[in-house]
Order: sequence, then structure tokens, then C-alpha cells
Amino acid sequence: KRYGLRDGVMITEVNPDSEAGRAGLASGDLILKVNDVPLKNPDAFDDAIIQYHHLPSLTLIVQRGRYGYSVTLPF
Repeated sequence: KRYGLRDGVMITEVNPDSEAGRAGLASGDLILKVNDVPLKNPDAFDDAIIQYHHLPSLTLIVQRGRYGYSVTLPF
């Protein structure tokens, strides 16, 4: 809400040594989906992590500016 977004979860910080950092995720990126589940808010992101924690990886749909891409992160 603070950024005027309706859907998704904005990344505010990424550790460059993490899987997310190595995959190229950056502060300001917007995560729209986790494994095809649309995100409406940070709680939905937490729920998706709990739901899929048993899988070997997660696929994120990310928006950076006007462009979208997918990223697969190992768990």
C-alpha cells in the first residue's frame, strides 16, 4: 500500500550472497506470483512459502519496471 501497488510484494532488500541475489533479484523488484499463485500482499507471500516449503525450488514471476520475467530459486 505504501508504494501504491494493488498486487504483488515489493522487494526492499536482497543479500547479494543469497540465492535471490545470485539470481539477480534486486530492491524495487515486484514479486507477482510464487509457483503460479498470485500475490496480493506480504501475507500471501508468507503463505506461499509455507505451502511450497517441501519443494526443491520456487518459481517467481517478477516485474522490474515495465518488464516481467521468471526466476527459479532453489529452496
